Amino acid sequence: MESQITWEKILYLSNGKDANGLPLSAATLAIDELKSEQEVISLKNIVLSNAAIQVSMSGGCAVVTADFPKGNRTEFFAAKTVMDEWMSGLMDSEKDNQMLTLTIVPLLLDGAFYFIMHYLVFTDSYEAEDKLRLIMGWDNNATIPVIDEAADINSMIREADEELNRQINELKESIALAEEEKKKNQYNPYEESVKKRLANPDYSKNKQELEDEMLKSGFRVSKEDDDH
Repeated sequence: MESQITWEKILYLSNGKDANGLPLSAATLAIDELKSEQEVISLKNIVLSNAAIQVSMSGGCAVVTADFPKGNRTEFFAAKTVMDEWMSGLMDSEKDNQMLTLTIVPLLLDGAFYFIMHYLVFTDSYEAEDKLRLIMGWDNNATIPVIDEAADINSMIREADEELNRQINELKESIALAEEEKKKNQYNPYEESVKKRLANPDYSKNKQELEDEMLKSGFRVSKEDDDH
């Protein structure tokens, strides 16, 4: 069977949030040190909790944004500190055997596929009104896809694609129903009738007839006191 794995499909299943507002991917920022060919030590491991990941690849560059909820300030600043310290210490010889990586796991694929990014090129961050954003630029030529050979990855991608589209369609239907209900609640046939009459008044009707119509539509009509 011809492989259905393409970066376009992988990123579609990885980027942003699902219809319930949950991130489609889990991501981990890590620093490891190679002690020998057989020994690797984990120095730092930062889970980007609840961050919505967005990956954009173009040629040799991959730009990743991680949007954290305002409540996840601890994870945001932990990741920011790791990246800032890494970039400021690039010329430090003590880090020659260390490697910073970002691992992204599309949750809809249940761990059967994930990808690892190496060689951070630039980083930035800022705080917006509704989120905390990390921006990372990676050498895309060093991106490593990891596939579980025992899994039927083609079927998993197809099923994940169908599930995501189902969620999106359900959300669209819910929005359409809500908008239709809103229109029904806002529509007042009597009010519309009066508006039309006010725009094109029928001067053949007397004052009492016009007041009666407005009362039927829900308008409050103040009548002049007979004593005045």
